[in-house]
Amino acid sequence: MYVCSKDFYIHSYRYLVNFFTTKLPLLILSLLFLNACGGPPQNPDSNEEGPAVLSATPDSVSDFGEVLTSYSYQRTISIYNQSITVDATNVAVSANLSAPFSFLGGTYPGTGGTCGSEIAAGAVCTVVVALNPVSTGNLSAGFSLSYFDGLADQSSNFTFSAQARDPIPAILAATPAGNHDFGILAIGGFSDVSYTLTNSGELDATAVSFLGLGAPYSILSNSCGGTITAGTSCAITVRFAPATAAVFNDTLNIAYNDGVNLQSLNKNFTGEGRVAGFLAIDEGFDFDFGIINSGFNDTQTLTVRNTGGGNASSVSFTGITTPFSVLSNNCPGTIGPAGSCTIVVRFAPTTTNTFSSSPSLSYFDGFNNQNSSVNFDGEGFANSLTLSLQSPAATPSTVSTPTLRVSNSINNIGIRLYSNSSCSTQVSNNTATGSSIDFSPVMTEGVYEFHARAVDGQGNLSSCSASSVAYEYDNTNPNAPGAPVLNAAFTSSSNSSPTFNWTSSSSTDVVDYEVGISANASGGNDISGWTSKGNVSFGNQSGLSLSECSYYYASVRAIDHVGLPSSHSTSVTSFRYDSAIPTAPSNLSESDDASDTNSATIDWTAGSDACGIGYYEAAISEDTNGNNLLDGSEIGNVVAFTNIGNVTSHRFNGLPTLNTGVNHYTSIRSVDTTGRISSTVVSDPWIIYNPAIELPDMVLWLDSNDPATILDAQGDDANSGAAFSGVLATWLDKSGSANNHDFVVSSGATGPAYDGVN
Repeated sequence: MYVCSKDFYIHSYRYLVNFFTTKLPLLILSLLFLNACGGPPQNPDSNEEGPAVLSATPDSVSDFGEVLTSYSYQRTISIYNQSITVDATNVAVSANLSAPFSFLGGTYPGTGGTCGSEIAAGAVCTVVVALNPVSTGNLSAGFSLSYFDGLADQSSNFTFSAQARDPIPAILAATPAGNHDFGILAIGGFSDVSYTLTNSGELDATAVSFLGLGAPYSILSNSCGGTITAGTSCAITVRFAPATAAVFNDTLNIAYNDGVNLQSLNKNFTGEGRVAGFLAIDEGFDFDFGIINSGFNDTQTLTVRNTGGGNASSVSFTGITTPFSVLSNNCPGTIGPAGSCTIVVRFAPTTTNTFSSSPSLSYFDGFNNQNSSVNFDGEGFANSLTLSLQSPAATPSTVSTPTLRVSNSINNIGIRLYSNSSCSTQVSNNTATGSSIDFSPVMTEGVYEFHARAVDGQGNLSSCSASSVAYEYDNTNPNAPGAPVLNAAFTSSSNSSPTFNWTSSSSTDVVDYEVGISANASGGNDISGWTSKGNVSFGNQSGLSLSECSYYYASVRAIDHVGLPSSHSTSVTSFRYDSAIPTAPSNLSESDDASDTNSATIDWTAGSDACGIGYYEAAISEDTNGNNLLDGSEIGNVVAFTNIGNVTSHRFNGLPTLNTGVNHYTSIRSVDTTGRISSTVVSDPWIIYNPAIELPDMVLWLDSNDPATILDAQGDDANSGAAFSGVLATWLDKSGSANNHDFVVSSGATGPAYDGVN
């Protein structure tokens, strides 16, 4: 095949420019070549690329090689534009292919071809060429493509060749070769021979027919159709079944057309039928017991029947091997025509193995000793099944469909899965496809102990497996623990809560408690994630970033053994982050005289706190040791610290009778809104003012601070509780003077209401 070469074209031009003076012969050769390819080049300057050049790619095959007449062939060639910048345009067939070559489908570029009237720079397209040889010999043809290379009109030629011959006609051969002698058969018996027919020619064998055979010969099976394709095979089976005593000869004629002429293949048969005993087994000669569990057995009954025309004598059944055995045999030594008997064979395996035995059914048919092999197969199973949990990874679990593997099985044995130790509750069954089988039963919540049993082909069950898998499916959340109780209303650290306690969950499967901190009274873990504390009933939360003076709540939830959480319980009270204790009150001042039941009035400047003062506490103390100082042990020895509210002035009223003649002190301290207590400040000393002592000549003393002297109309004093009406009728004189000057309400008038607060 001749194709113009771009490379040579460009190189020739370069030689022309660069070596004009020294390469004159090469210049002449280049000019001749360029003229042969369709015209001289256009003298591009040094910056221009070469023109388009069309050629077949190196991997294109134009030689069809050896071909057969009357067959069709095709080749696809790839055409390449060697220029990397210039398109080949106006591409057309300038010289067409001649028979027996043609473009596939009739026209360029052939059916399936991709070449068109333009082939882009660097592009590859395809042309599909067909060959339909009708005569033998060397064949050749070509076509030319004309195109414009960007500078001038050019042409590229493409040639094809082949060597044609006639195909080899069909040749049928039968294997095995030669004729076949069936020998002597008892009347009523039969014998088969099978042949493989192969067509070794290159043409199909058609109109295939099988002729000539007659009784007692017949074609038992035939997979050959009317056509046997070249290079393929098929099979036929011929049966000889004599019904009378005679010698029989016959020929099978296999006729066919080899693609050129009619042909035939003959197979000759001979055989003799004789009157003789012939023992057959109604159930056949092959028995498969299947799988039998160790400790069980199965039986097969063989019905032995004389289908011949004479006696079968010296009948014996021998050679059976364990674990097969003859359970019973009622066959006599001689069985007459149409006579029958039975042999019962038992299979009782004791190990896991595959077993087979081929005992012989032997007899004398009247002229020859006959021996037929009876084949027994069976598989024993004595393995101890083992169970394992495949998923989930552990128990108990929230998975309702655990995957359990039963191992140490054998292929095709049935396996039953049970959910209790006595193997009485079956949950699944299937047939093993190897040494193990997986089950995924759907379970309800509960605790299970899985076991397995093998079931053989007779329905016999092995013992309940000693191996087991304990599994608990739990999908119920545990009960919530009791609400946490805070041990303090504040924390002095922004990264940890106070310790809190809770009552354990009533659920028995709890293994852990998780705590969380929330800014909401409903609780949760919006301030910190749930944190495990173990199976305890107290804890706190650290790693926090609390805002000072904000209210926070502690939550706790129970986690059971499968990781299910309970609902959370939340503290009723809150806590706050309070970085410092409040400052103590200051500038204490004293006013009002104290009496035996009333303290002096104390005023002060309020303390301060980042979270605010909640209230103040006050206590009254007495200098019991007379050192004119308030010792620490004396603080609150008269009145212990008492919440007096968020005030800056206070006087105790209605006290038990205070001692006279000794110093008393009022102690004040701040309590902030988180319950933190400031240091204590103490007032100057004050003493009891007793009118009985200070005013010895007193003639009237009405003391509103003495409830015992305040009487209602019924005579109940203000200390009488609910019995006192609250309306003053008589106010007793405490002066101790010679004359009693009690205050009494006039007849017909209503006394004032008594307010015992101050």
